[in-house]
Order: sequence, then structure tokens, then C-alpha cells
Amino acid sequence: MLQKDRLVRTMKVLQAQNQPVGIEALAEAVGLPTSVVSEDLRVLMRRNFPVEGDAEHGFQLVRERAAHGLHLTEDELEAALMGAAWAVDNGDASVAAAARSLLVKLSQQMPAELRPVIMDGGKAPAKLPVFDSAVLRQALRGRNIVRMKYRDNKGKVTSRMIWPLVMAHAEEVRVLVAWCELRDGFRHFAISQIEAIDVLDARYPIRREKLMADWRAYQEKTGNKANI
Repeated sequence: MLQKDRLVRTMKVLQAQNQPVGIEALAEAVGLPTSVVSEDLRVLMRRNFPVEGDAEHGFQLVRERAAHGLHLTEDELEAALMGAAWAVDNGDASVAAAARSLLVKLSQQMPAELRPVIMDGGKAPAKLPVFDSAVLRQALRGRNIVRMKYRDNKGKVTSRMIWPLVMAHAEEVRVLVAWCELRDGFRHFAISQIEAIDVLDARYPIRREKLMADWRAYQEKTGNKANI
């Protein structure tokens, strides 16, 4: 489990408590070893999250401070962003203005390398994929290589080995940006045309930051925003 998701889970467990909870009980509720939860609590307090306490007296959420913050998992954040992006184009004037403001606030919680992508919210609701997109998001975060079956614009289905980088919008199409081993280059795959995916245990050998930088350089060089 990613540290960010662990921290959110710990916060939610604390939020459900009306009194300080001991580290052993907290670890059991979170479903992680005591040593991991202890370190995560130290991280939360170093980052000024509304948590206080110690091993002797237990830990609790400071309600007054918690009311000023909203701590989302990456899945919750993506869902909120997609909803706000839809409202920008489909809501009335006041709702659209509020949605644009919300997009800016939510984007501040998104990892920096994804912020230029999420602001392109698309013009229409994207067709839902035939596979569980949560599995693909896990591959994105874990830097896993993915084997997929992809149907191109001519209807031909091919098997691809890809290094998934980010999901985004290109006009009205939701796309997956990835390095394609078959084409030996970056490609933008329409998510609605992915027939199946298989997330492998293997990870691609390049750091995500380096791959993002290479993709940006490719975009600037070619001006190609949707090489599907």
C-alpha cells in the first residue's frame, strides 16, 4: 500500500474515534503492523495534520483542525476531478464557475507531474472501459508493465506491452499515455478501445520522472497531442 493511502486510512480510523486510541488498537483497525502505523503517525504530525498523542496516552484527531482539511485518496481525488471537469462544461454559469474554482483547489493536492494533464477536463463524459480501471491506476502508481489487447481505429486488435504513464483527456476521448514496446515510442491509447489488461509484476526500468520528462520533450518536438 502506498504511504499516501496508508496515511488517509489512518486519518479515517482516527476520525471514527471519540477518544484517544492506543497504537496496537489503531494498527489492528488500519490493518498494518504497529511499526508502520507508528512511523505514519510521526509523518502525519511532522506534516501538521490534525493528529496528536503518544504511545502512552493514545492518539486522536483534533476536530477543530480537521474541519479545515480534506484528505483524499488518489481514487477519491480523481473521481472529484472528473466530476468537477464535467461540471465546467455542463453546469450553468454559477456551477461552472464553482467547478473551475474547485479544479484549481483539487489540483493543488495532485502530484505536480499530473497537474498539467488534469486541467484538460474533456468536453463530454468518457465511455466507460470494459476492464476495472482501478487495476490500471494501481499499475500507473506502481510503475508496472502492462500487457493489453488494444483495438485500433480500424478495428484491428493487437497485443501490446506498455509502460503506463498517466491517464488524461484529449478532446472528448479519455486516453492512456504510455511507452509502447511494439511501436518503440510514446502512444496515447483511447481507454474505450482497450479490450483487456494484465498487470505484470515486472516494473519498467526507467524512473517515472525521467519518463515524464521524455514524454514532455516528445510532445514539444512533435506537437502530437493524441497519437492514438
